Amino acid sequence: EAYVAGASTGQPIEFGVTPANDDFAQARDLPATGGRIDAPVAFSTAEPGENRMGVWFRWTAPGPGQLTVRTESEARLKVFRGPDPLNLTLQASVSGSGPR
Repeated sequence: EAYVAGASTGQPIEFGVTPANDDFAQARDLPATGGRIDAPVAFSTAEPGENRMGVWFRWTAPGPGQLTVRTESEARLKVFRGPDPLNLTLQASVSGSGPR
């Protein structure tokens, strides 16, 4: 049970729970050969090493080739390699919708 108190300025108050893959350690595994997922980011938080709030996914390539990602909305996607958020190397970064 929780209580929320606040002063209203006539604006709605939003609340919710953080996504299960909010932290790097709980990254959601993506199918190696592709698929479609829902990736809500509402109520995500930033952890040490992140400069923006977001959610984490883990993907391992099934072999050599190219990865294509499509989104249905404006999205900022970054691909990293590394063991934890403080030791990541940026591999690719895209912003916007369409194939990447």
